[in-house]
Amino acid sequence: VYAILGATLSILLVRDTREHVRLELADHPKQASPLSFREIFVLTSFGDRNLFAASQAGLVNNLNDGMSWG
Repeated sequence: VYAILGATLSILLVRDTREHVRLELADHPKQASPLSFREIFVLTSFGDRNLFAASQAGLVNNLNDGMSWG
């Protein structure tokens, strides 16, 4: 019952955000080429301390979950 009510309300009340996405994309320049795996690895491992900290925190969090679930 709740799932049907939630789906119905979502279909009727939630608006599509496609136009907002188009507007945001128009404001940003297109990227020349996507980064390679090696470039991303070097950036997150050595280039940016904040990305390294986030990666390390995610690793520790996943390790903690894995150890607690067995």
